[in-house]
Amino acid sequence: MTQVATTASLPNMDKLELAFNGRDYKVEQRNGAFFVRQRPQGGNYGQAQQIVLVTGSHTLQILWLETGRGRTLEQFPFAYIVAEKTWAPTSETFLIPPELKEYYSIGAWNGA
Repeated sequence: MTQVATTASLPNMDKLELAFNGRDYKVEQRNGAFFVRQRPQGGNYGQAQQIVLVTGSHTLQILWLETGRGRTLEQFPFAYIVAEKTWAPTSETFLIPPELKEYYSIGAWNGA
């Protein structure tokens, strides 16, 4: 299932803070949309990226962020596990080669 990201198609993420693999992520809601800012741990937060798309199923949802590069999207490094109502690093929810620590590069749709 693929759908446009709205407050109706996403769990409440306002003020959500997550950390993984040396990066901090902060989510905020503005004007009916969600935005993510990220930083290296101990560094400064960068510019907010809007969450624009949701893919997945009734059990797991993957979020996609705008990049400012046309229609190219970047995968949010966390997946939402619906039944548990929790977030987990995407790399721990998909089968990927063990040597890969991250697989959510910009424009990567077919990695899993």
